[in-house]
Amino acid sequence: MSITSANAQIIYKDNFFVRGGLLLQKFSTDQSISADEVTLAETRMGVDGKMASGYTPNITPVTIMFEADSPSWRIIEQSVNAAKAVNATVECEITVSVPSIAKVYSYRNGVVKSLTDLALKKVLDPVTLKMDFERKELNFL
Repeated sequence: MSITSANAQIIYKDNFFVRGGLLLQKFSTDQSISADEVTLAETRMGVDGKMASGYTPNITPVTIMFEADSPSWRIIEQSVNAAKAVNATVECEITVSVPSIAKVYSYRNGVVKSLTDLALKKVLDPVTLKMDFERKELNFL
């Protein structure tokens, strides 16, 4: 089994310009997408030395990095600008297919949280899209 990410695909949808879905293009080479650590339980220790624990709902933060000249980035920026014009959030979802490990990750009921861009150096740095999602689903190919 290969662990390459070279054949991974990300489909992005939002409530402004990308309602039907957009196959994202020109991710950053070193790190295209990452999901932050998510706390699944709260734990504490009682004075008697016994642990108590409980499930806690959580937000799943996801970051996608694009090369500065990504055509996908331009469309996402247009959605963000449209949202700003009407004082709204960009609601989004993404589906990440990773054939090499036969998995599909679906992130649902999210919002665009932040963008980082414009790092003018000898060669432009990648740009970053950060989103928060209510839920993540894992399926197998």
